[in-house]
This record gives sequence, structure tokens and C-alpha cells, in this order.
Amino acid sequence: MARTGHRRLDIVVIDVSASDTISRGGPEALGHALHACSRRRIGFAVAGTFDLRFLSPAAQRRLAALTWYPTVEVAITSVTGRR
Repeated sequence: MARTGHRRLDIVVIDVSASDTISRGGPEALGHALHACSRRRIGFAVAGTFDLRFLSPAAQRRLAALTWYPTVEVAITSVTGRR
């Protein structure tokens, strides 16, 4: 959407609240999404929580680069500055 100019995107929020883990390839995909959004000056955040301790150290490092929020609502409020 951003590339074709339909509408300016300010942020992409990925909701992982229904997930109980991130499977193989997930950290790489999220890292790529962050990179693609950053190149276009679009914010990128992840909403939802789960235990990252059971992931490999490399996966933990990739995911640490992301901005995490407990819910989609908190992410949108935080990013847009609405109170």
C-alpha cells in the first residue's frame, strides 16, 4: 500500500496476542517487516506478549529490536500520542 501511494501509512501493528510462541522463521519475518517499514518511514510495532526465554539467543536478539506493546490499543495510543 505504501509503495503504490494509496494512502499514507503511519504505523503497522502486528497482533500476536493469540500466539503462544514464535516458530522458526518468525523472528526473521518480523525483522524483515521492521526493515521494510523503516525504509519507508513507517512505524512498526508488535502487540501481545509471550515468553521469549525459550527462543534461541539469535531469535531473542532479533525480537529485541522490535517495539512491543501489551495490546493493539496500547500500541496505537502510544504511537499516535492519543491519551
